[in-house]
Amino acid sequence: MTTDGLNALLKRWLAPVSDDLPEVYAVGGAVRDHLMGRPMSDVDLACRDAAGFARLLADCQDTPVTVVPFTRDPQAPCFRVVNSRRPGNYVDVVNLRGPSIEADLTLRDFTVNAMAFRIAPGGRTGELIDFLNGRRDISHGIIRMCTAESLSDDPLRVLRAARLAAGLDFTIAPETLTAMKRNAAGLTRIAPERIAAELLKLLEAPRALPHIRTLDETGALAVILPELTAAKGCEQNGYHHLDVWGHSLETLAACEEIIRDPDCAFGPASGAVRDMLKQDAHTPLLKLSALLHDAAKPLVKKPDPDKGRMIFHGHARLGADMATGVADRLRLSSAQSSLLYALVRQHMRPVILSQPDVKKSTVIKWFREMKDTALLVMVLSVADVTAKSGEKLTKEAKDRFFSWARQSVINYMESLKPAFARQNLITGTDLISLGMKPGPKLGKILNDLREKQDLGELSDREEALALAQAMITSPSTDPSA
Repeated sequence: MTTDGLNALLKRWLAPVSDDLPEVYAVGGAVRDHLMGRPMSDVDLACRDAAGFARLLADCQDTPVTVVPFTRDPQAPCFRVVNSRRPGNYVDVVNLRGPSIEADLTLRDFTVNAMAFRIAPGGRTGELIDFLNGRRDISHGIIRMCTAESLSDDPLRVLRAARLAAGLDFTIAPETLTAMKRNAAGLTRIAPERIAAELLKLLEAPRALPHIRTLDETGALAVILPELTAAKGCEQNGYHHLDVWGHSLETLAACEEIIRDPDCAFGPASGAVRDMLKQDAHTPLLKLSALLHDAAKPLVKKPDPDKGRMIFHGHARLGADMATGVADRLRLSSAQSSLLYALVRQHMRPVILSQPDVKKSTVIKWFREMKDTALLVMVLSVADVTAKSGEKLTKEAKDRFFSWARQSVINYMESLKPAFARQNLITGTDLISLGMKPGPKLGKILNDLREKQDLGELSDREEALALAQAMITSPSTDPSA
């Protein structure tokens, strides 16, 4: 919506209602965003009979409208009134909590969300109702709880305070920070889905890092992501200058910098990275993977006498399993869980593939397996290396990896991705017609031919058939050899 979207939306929905309009208010985040000139994601209307007013709104419209009951907040059953022809055009109707609008606003979470407009016939807004001074807190950039009981009434508000501060670029009032520490343990009583929603929204903010630190300082992070607790004080080897926790935060910082400006890391390939980040919930999941990518290091840490340093063999594999555990606990979707697993599991792979002795075919095979997800892994890996500044890691080595990562993304988008989209020049049926029997050798030859096709070493079907005939008679293609 535009900055005047609240007035336009209220007029669109309420103008058809008769002059005998019941007591109804625009409340919450829509009022806040309207006053700040921000786009609004939804509009809440509060009244004494939400179900009845939702039906009234639906009956008065000149286009098909659907009323959908759902529970957005356990304390406030909601009815979404949706234009069936334009699903993005809707309002949410909730019951007033308490005997008056003042009582309702007092029960809300933060003062910036505790303002209302009384709506007059035609959808006109009256004077702002703001007895908790939410508009003043907006002008000062402060998140302040409405009452001393606001966070104990719903401990999810501990997370929401950080999420709002991140999204609005506000600070949290001292007394609210104190209440967050006091009520952080209450997050154990909150449904995982609600925690996940707030956490992902927080991580979606351009600068989430300071607010992750706030959650850590208040004890909330240890409740929602206990896997990170052991990272504090877990010292690393000469490739790192920080413990695992400090490095994870630095990785998140580097990740956010790349997300804000992909060009700084990927140059001509930044457009593809930017497009990938816009999809689904990729950005918050990428940031979550930055926090979790080394979470298993404290569990696998052991000294290597030969190398004279600590090693962390298997931490990516175990860390990916831990990330899956996080996803399961937060009830993330299977797609979100799979992406989080892949990011943590693969975060070291680009560094390995960038070594001079790695075959080009090995790099191509990895990109073929990962597809576009490789772009997100590259962002995480570049952020991971950026956050390392140990005495054993030279600037030359870092610069060489950054250059390799940039060029690899360019190669993938310009050459490999189009090549992967092409059909195989020959199929298993073709090999059988040449005299082969189904089995492991047939599969190996098909894989080898596909690899040569992706490398550009085969240009047409005739070349592929000729090479296949030679490979059929060659003992080197025996998979048991």
